[in-house]
Amino acid sequence: MFENKFLRFLVLIIALLIAVYFYYTSDKIKPQMPEKNPLKEVQLVSQEEYMADMNKKIKSNWNKVQLNRDYTIIVSFDIDALGNISNLKIVQSSQDEQADKSALEAIINAQPFMSSKALARKDIVNVEFQFDYSASYKE
Repeated sequence: MFENKFLRFLVLIIALLIAVYFYYTSDKIKPQMPEKNPLKEVQLVSQEEYMADMNKKIKSNWNKVQLNRDYTIIVSFDIDALGNISNLKIVQSSQDEQADKSALEAIINAQPFMSSKALARKDIVNVEFQFDYSASYKE
């Protein structure tokens, strides 16, 4: 008989402790508000503004390889909604490995760019970017 009363008392105490725990912690548990999606707040810009910003970032990161001839490099890449690049490749080579590498590095170092959604409300925008070097022009 003593064991039966003791077990009931123990169960009652445990239940009471659980109830007190939930009472004091329930108002501390607040529903999480969803984070603002920065992509929903992206402002549209004109193609000219978008390309001017991209051109400025890339050109400021381009370490031109000086050759004794003119050269052009055309690079293709995609820009995603966060402004990051993918599918980076040379479309037209300068025929100089170091010059081509410097063009790729300029694009990599210039990211992140403006969101693709700022230009076209698309998840991905494909870009072809041209690098021109003139051997007769010295900086």
